Amino acid sequence: MKKFYVQFTIFVLTTILIACSSKDTILNAGNGELLLRLDKKTYSINSDDKITVIHQNISDEEIYVDMYSIEEKIGNKWGEERPWITLDGVAPKAKNETWQMKIHISAGRFGHIPGEYRIRVEYFNTFNDTLIKTKSAVSPSFEVNE
Repeated sequence: MKKFYVQFTIFVLTTILIACSSKDTILNAGNGELLLRLDKKTYSINSDDKITVIHQNISDEEIYVDMYSIEEKIGNKWGEERPWITLDGVAPKAKNETWQMKIHISAGRFGHIPGEYRIRVEYFNTFNDTLIKTKSAVSPSFEVNE
């Protein structure tokens, strides 16, 4: 039993050290169908010009990405989303396909600087003329400063 506690303690400490070793550690987020990552955890209005959103379709179906919006964290709650980019005529993304979208940063897109934000990606699995059931996935949160 003592061996288990020692191994568990080492595991926990290693996990904490890895998580804290870099301020730019990239976390995964999503919803079980669409995995989202960002190239950084902190962006500067003055020195960064793009946010790179890395997507991976981890579902069993094709995914059609429809829209990107941004949400600002206000207090402990995520505020209302603001549309950022709406896509038209997007090709389907196959199962296990990974792709990137580079989104330009401009001060007008962010409510408060500095601030904490996340990107919401709207998508659907089936392309049907009569009914499109839109789903969404959110990125890990990130900071924007000057």
